[in-house]
Amino acid sequence: MIWLELMDGLRETLQNATEWFLSYGLWGLALLSIVEAIFFPVPPDTVLIPLVGSSLDRGVGWALFLALVTTLTSVGGSWIGYALGVWGGRPVLNRIVRNHEKIDQVERFFDRYGAWAVAIAGFTPIPYKVFAIAGGVFRVNLVGFTLGGLLGRSMRFFLVALAVFYFGESILANLDVIFKASLALVLAYVVYLVLRARRAKRLSNGAQTEDADDAEDPQRDRA
Repeated sequence: MIWLELMDGLRETLQNATEWFLSYGLWGLALLSIVEAIFFPVPPDTVLIPLVGSSLDRGVGWALFLALVTTLTSVGGSWIGYALGVWGGRPVLNRIVRNHEKIDQVERFFDRYGAWAVAIAGFTPIPYKVFAIAGGVFRVNLVGFTLGGLLGRSMRFFLVALAVFYFGESILANLDVIFKASLALVLAYVVYLVLRARRAKRLSNGAQTEDADDAEDPQRDRA
C-alpha cells in the first residue's frame, strides 16, 4: 500500500538523519538537541545513547558531560522555539499541531501548571518542541520556562546517560516503565504544589476580607 511505502520512506529518512548526526559525535548531539526543540521529530536520546555506550572507557564523567551538553543545547533550542511562538503566534502552533483540541489541551496544561508543564514535557516523551513554541504563544514567563526546561531535560538525559553507563543499552527496554513511574511522582508533586499554592491564596484572600470587614465596623459604629 502507498501509505506503508511512505511510512517506510520516512522511517529510512529519519534513520539516515540520525546516523548523520551521530557521525559528528558531540557536535552532532548538540545540533540535534537544538533542532529537536524547534521542529525535528527525532529525540536527542537516539544519539546520546550510542555515544555513551561507545565511550564507556572514558568514565562516568564523560557520560554526565554528554548529558549536560544535551540538556543545555536542548534548552537553548527551546528558546528559539519560544521566540518563534512569540513571533508567529497561534498560527505557527497550528501548523505543527493540526488537532486544535490538542492545542487547547496544551493551553489548559500551561494554565494549570505554568512552568511545571515545560518540566513535564521535557522529561517525558511528549514532543518538547510543541511546548517550547506554545510557551512563546501563551507568553509563559521566560525565567520559569527556562528553569522548567532545565529541570525536565536534565532529569531525562542524566537518567538515560547513567542508565546506559551502568547497565548497558539493554536497560533502555525498561526505560519506558521508569519514565512512567517517574512521571507519576512528578505529577503528584506538582499537584501538591498547586493545591498548596491555592490554599495559601484562599487563606490570604480570607485574611484580607476580614481586615476589610474590621475596617468597616468602626465606620458603622460612628454612623
